[in-house]
Amino acid sequence: MSSQKFAIPFRVHLKRSFVLSALLLFLYGGATICVLLLAWPWWLKLGAGVMLAFSLVNVLKRHILLSGHGAVVSLCCDDGERWRLQSASGEWSEAALVSGTSMQPWLVVLNFRIEGRRRLLPVVVMSDSTDSTTFRRLNVRLRRAAPVPV
Repeated sequence: MSSQKFAIPFRVHLKRSFVLSALLLFLYGGATICVLLLAWPWWLKLGAGVMLAFSLVNVLKRHILLSGHGAVVSLCCDDGERWRLQSASGEWSEAALVSGTSMQPWLVVLNFRIEGRRRLLPVVVMSDSTDSTTFRRLNVRLRRAAPVPV
């Protein structure tokens, strides 16, 4: 049974998150220190360090700067089940919210399946990446919605 309030389109505009960038830099810094402390040959440490650096650049572009390939800058939920995602290039894609969404008071990770693609697209929404009212409304909407099984 759907409420009339959820029939109104709901839109989330994402912006850069200071908390997520600090968390990612802390985690990647810790991973780099762990690699350096391992008893591996120097060339293996260098390879692991290069892979970590490429991964960090990819994550920063996609989730922090919102400019990389696959970066989502806006979400729109037309009703309880239909979602549209706007990429950094400005194009809109139809998507289905699948199970595996994680919700915390300060973090929401949404997993979408875009039509015509095999891989899931994760979208990270931090409490400081949108205004507090929109973040709270997103949490409420997600608690009431039933995601599509993977």
